[in-house]
Amino acid sequence: MAGRRLPPDQRRAQIVQATIDAVAARGFAASSLEVIAARAGVSKALVAHYATSRDALMAEAARTALVQLRSQVAQGLDAEVDAAAFLRAAIRGAARLARTHERELAALEQIVAGLRDEDGGPVLGIADMEETFEGQEGVFARGQRDGVIRAGADLRTLALVYEGAVEAMVSHLRAHPEADADAFAEGVADVLLSGIAGRD
Repeated sequence: MAGRRLPPDQRRAQIVQATIDAVAARGFAASSLEVIAARAGVSKALVAHYATSRDALMAEAARTALVQLRSQVAQGLDAEVDAAAFLRAAIRGAARLARTHERELAALEQIVAGLRDEDGGPVLGIADMEETFEGQEGVFARGQRDGVIRAGADLRTLALVYEGAVEAMVSHLRAHPEADADAFAEGVADVLLSGIAGRD
């Protein structure tokens, strides 16, 4: 059942990926440790060895899915272009996630909605987006220095508005697979960037 022996970091990654796959395919509630173990091709005992609890494993899977999504978008970006062009490309890359990374998006959505602490509050929230926001703030700050993003605009506000628009776009494209993702991304980029562009 456990298959070939893997180094601990590879085995953990395998189990986390199996968790993402299970949640995407069966939903949060139905993805028990037994289901995850079967998908990973290992024993439940081995899963339990690498996870202190199902909740901890789910939280790790959600954070891993977020990193995978962020990395996928980053692969298509050119750090040498100006901030406006960089953001436009990032929006386009995020839109394509609805076609290329539905599994990760579905798992992240399910876990964020389903995972609760002992008081019934969400375990995952805005704090888990901090690295994303900081990266976006860096792009906006560069744009302000170069004059392509409105000077004086609060960087966190810009990041929140940007992230909200991108998340809404991706949700819409997931719900409407017939939509042209690239064309929709261009429309979102036009609206967003026109509102935050530097003023002569």
